[in-house]
This record gives sequence, C-alpha cells and structure tokens, in this order.
Amino acid sequence: MDVTPIPDDEKLRLESLYRYGILDTETEEMFDDLTQLASAICCTPISLVSLIGKERRWFKSNLGLPLKETSREVSFCSHAILESGVFTVRDALEDPRFSDNPLVLGDPLMRFYAGAPIVTADGFAIGTLCVIDREPRELRPDQEEALKHLAKQIVRNLNLRLKLQKARNQNDGNNLLISVISHDLRAPLCSMVSIHDMLQHESLSNSRRRDELIKTLEETTQKALAHADELLERMQLGSELEPFASQEVDLVDVLKDIETLFKANYEGKNISYKTVHSNRTFRVIADTNYLYSILRNLISNALKFTNPGGSVAVELYELRKRLIISVKDNGRGINPSHIETILSEQYSVSNLGTEGEKGTGMGLSLASQLSRLMGWKLSIDSNLNDGTKAYLTIPKICG
Repeated sequence: MDVTPIPDDEKLRLESLYRYGILDTETEEMFDDLTQLASAICCTPISLVSLIGKERRWFKSNLGLPLKETSREVSFCSHAILESGVFTVRDALEDPRFSDNPLVLGDPLMRFYAGAPIVTADGFAIGTLCVIDREPRELRPDQEEALKHLAKQIVRNLNLRLKLQKARNQNDGNNLLISVISHDLRAPLCSMVSIHDMLQHESLSNSRRRDELIKTLEETTQKALAHADELLERMQLGSELEPFASQEVDLVDVLKDIETLFKANYEGKNISYKTVHSNRTFRVIADTNYLYSILRNLISNALKFTNPGGSVAVELYELRKRLIISVKDNGRGINPSHIETILSEQYSVSNLGTEGEKGTGMGLSLASQLSRLMGWKLSIDSNLNDGTKAYLTIPKICG
C-alpha cells in the first residue's frame, strides 16, 4: 500500500478544516440529503461526506458504510484531495496504490471509488464527497459533473452552518431572525429529498432530465443560501427586526421565483401547481427577504399537507386598492379552532406531511409574524379534510 500523500499546504489546510468546528458533530440533514442525492445520481450503495484530519478520515455524513471514521493512511480520499477534479479508481484490486488496502481486501470490499474534493473559498481541500461500489465501474461525464456540483454545495452548507452557529452564540435577541433562517433552509433540503426520490424512478434515468434536476437544485439552494446570508449579515450589524431593506418589487417576478424553488417538490408529489395573475405588473414596497420568507412558508406548508395527486393554486389579484396573494390547497386542512394558536408567536408544534415530510412547526407562525412587521395581514381559512386557504393582504400598491 502506498504511503499516504500529504499536501504541501497541510498546516494551512488543517487550520481551514478546524475553523468550521465540524468534526465529531451530530448528523445533519443538510449533509445527509447530499449523500443520498450523490448515491442516487451515481447509482452506488455507499456515499460519504469525508473530512480529512491530521491522522483520520471522519464522516460527517455516511450512507451505506457502518463506520464513523477510518485512519487517514487507508483513505482513498487522501489521494482525492490532491486533485482538482473527480479522483476515480475503477477497480482497486487492479490499482497498485490500493490493491492491498484493508478496505479493499476486507469489509467493505471496496472496488470502485470516485471522490470530488470539498474545496473552501480560500482554496484548501478539506475532504471529499465520495461514492463507493463493491463492483468495478466508471462514472459517466454527467455523473462526475453532478458530483462536483454537490461537493460545492457542501462548502456552501459548511459556510452557512458556521455563520448560523456564530449567530446563535451571539444571540443578541434576534431570535426571530434565527428562526427565519433555520426554517428557510428547509426549502433546499426538501428539494434535495424530492429530487432524490424522482431519480429513483426509471423514467427519470436519462441524463438530460438529471441535468435539469441538478440545475433546479443548484438554483434553489443558491437563492435560499443567499437569502440566509443576507439575514445573517443583518444580525451581525445588530439590526432591529423592523424591515430596513425595503425596496420596490414586482410580485409577479417573486411568484415565478417561488414556483421554480418548489418545482422539484410539487413534481415529486405529483401535485398540480399553478400561479394565476392578470397580465400586468404588481409592484409593492417590501423587505424582499421577509417577503420571500412569508411566501416560502405558505407554499411549503401547502405542499407538505397536500396528498400526492392533489393541487395547490397561488393567485395574485387586486381588491379595493389592496393586493391579495392567496395560496389554496385541497390537502388535509386545519381544525378552525386551532388557527389562532397556529398563527401565534409561541406556536412550534411539528406535524408530519402527507408523505412523512418533517418540519419545525413554525412555518405559519413565522409568516404571520413577518407579515405584521411589514404592516400586512395573514389570514387562514380552513377545515379538516377540506383544504386550506391562506390570504396575504398587502395594503400599499406602487403601480
């Protein structure tokens, strides 16, 4: 077995890794969903988020391998972090660097390995997103490209996780902003799960469709993470909760963005989703971060509690010099006697969706709080087993 290669910048590389405070932490959905997606795309039984410490390789996310870490000297990933692209071993038994590796000769009987380096903004490869099989094989070019995209997403998640942790530690009273950020991050995570499920279907196995799904995922996550970054910067500036980034915005454009954001979710549940509005511009003055948060929460909630094959309709219209955004579904509905409590600031009871989707239980409560901060009104009309209608009333119209 070859001597484990050590990067020339090893000291700085380790400092970059340790800065994240990620080693030996609990599992997190934002990473587990990525290994699930990598495994689905590459059709492998094992996928890992592998971080290379001084003497060990530790797994932040581990799909299909009953280990939390291995020694660095037997790690394929130690080779992968020296590469700029995907490092591939087609058949480890035929590769002199790995043919006598205990992970090849013994459990888990590795034969195929492909690892995309996880490279931080300052250029240090701190680990890999890797996929492993017990049979010799190769990845197609589109699969390699997808693996690289997902490795970049891991870096985004690490950076946001670090910022969010710092914000929680400071905890200067902006608990609502922390709640908004944490809750909004579920949107890209839910999209990842939906895309993973869609990739399991044979009808979606063609590379063109896979590319479309990966592009949707990347757009979804970039927008959601950019939104969270802005709110974190707001916290670091010591801002009050009152809207301070108000600007003129076209609600039609916002609703188009929202539809793209949830495309994987409604397609994954075979839900009919439509956006209805007249062919004109609807402009309002709004804090765009809060606006997107409100709509994400309303639509996420509608999709979560609507059965597969159901429908969700989003309509934008003007009524008596006010703009109304309605979100209507034919899902399981809400007991009318619970609506006032659900919209209250103290509510945080989580219920599983119709397909077992998890949540924080804070979606409608957050949307209601943010609506009031902008002088808007959120109302809910619902009955059990008869769907839900949410109405967001916006008093000021720019044109």
